[in-house]
Amino acid sequence: MTSVSSDVVGEQRQRYWSLVVAGCEWRAMGIEDPEVMAEMVFSALDPRKPGLNRLFREIDKVVAIAYRKEASQRSSLDALRQMATVHQDSSLPDALVTLSTLREADRRILQLAYWDDLEPLEISEVLGVDLVDVFQRLARATSRLTPKLARKGVAADDVEQAIRDAKPGRHHRR
Repeated sequence: MTSVSSDVVGEQRQRYWSLVVAGCEWRAMGIEDPEVMAEMVFSALDPRKPGLNRLFREIDKVVAIAYRKEASQRSSLDALRQMATVHQDSSLPDALVTLSTLREADRRILQLAYWDDLEPLEISEVLGVDLVDVFQRLARATSRLTPKLARKGVAADDVEQAIRDAKPGRHHRR
């Protein structure tokens, strides 16, 4: 049983390592080493429950732990200072700022598609919806983002690339 269990997690590690590192990196925004976080994700996986949905839940848990750890190590005043700095930072890409104005469901599907580089079938598994729903949600989110980006000077045919370019971090899914 242990050999089979370690084989399942090992297979997931081999297949999704770069995805998990990239996902941890942009979600944690530099507060923790993404490779350390990826190790935590794979060590927490239950081999009896494989799948991308479970993998992304573990990523979210590990990222939440990193944020709690980071928050416990700084004062409230430091947190407020950092928030003030971020709000005054004009070096943030327009697409990133604009993406942050979308509702959570729209941001999530765009990030899964363009930051995590998931295929529509993979997004379907992560979200637990059918493939048609993925295409509809992605089209709806893109149509909500496009006019906002247009006001920032991003052409409609460059929306996907603008989202990809706004991804924080340097790791990408191979």
